[in-house]
Amino acid sequence: MVHPAWKAASLVVFPLAAFLGVGTLIKGASHRELATTALRNAHAARCPTSAAPLNMRLLGYTGPEFADYWRVLGNPVFADTLPPGTPCPAASAPTARTPAWAAEERFIWLDLGFPLVYGGALIASLLVAWRVAGRPLRRAWVLAPPVALMVADWIENSAQLQQLSRWSPGTVGAVQGPWVAIASAATTGKWIATGVTVALLLWLAWPRRIAVPAQNLVPAVE
Repeated sequence: MVHPAWKAASLVVFPLAAFLGVGTLIKGASHRELATTALRNAHAARCPTSAAPLNMRLLGYTGPEFADYWRVLGNPVFADTLPPGTPCPAASAPTARTPAWAAEERFIWLDLGFPLVYGGALIASLLVAWRVAGRPLRRAWVLAPPVALMVADWIENSAQLQQLSRWSPGTVGAVQGPWVAIASAATTGKWIATGVTVALLLWLAWPRRIAVPAQNLVPAVE
């Protein structure tokens, strides 16, 4: 018989492995390290942008922050080691389709399919843990957080791609505030849904909630 603690661990490790494994493949296939290098260099040069990618910003981002982000990626000077005194790109500076820009855009396109992977793994683990724990709440409450997470991720990526379709490399770029606000809210909502989903999975998979089948119990000796 498998110990309940091992069952609980497997239910948590399965979606985590799917997330990390496929996430690493997507980053490698898109060469996203080019974009993260440019962001780190721009942050080191004290440009008005965070070193964190947009999809990792828990508190979201504004229209100007979105524009600063892509101006950095569209500036080839940040692709390698920066010489001292490197200026930051001006708000009126046109962008280019640099390797960093192309890598980040490619990452967003690939990321559109990612929710099907980690979302499917989360839903599978949640349903198994829910059933083994004795169905302590309605199934709809179990499915709501991971579905909300997947939808938020799709909205985030779709809204960003919509803005990039209007901002062709070689132009200054015009950012639409409402679309960026939608992407930003989706990013924040994605991380909130992630926290709720993980907490729910841990609660359902907690070893003390996984009952031992009655037929495996040894009768007490009187």
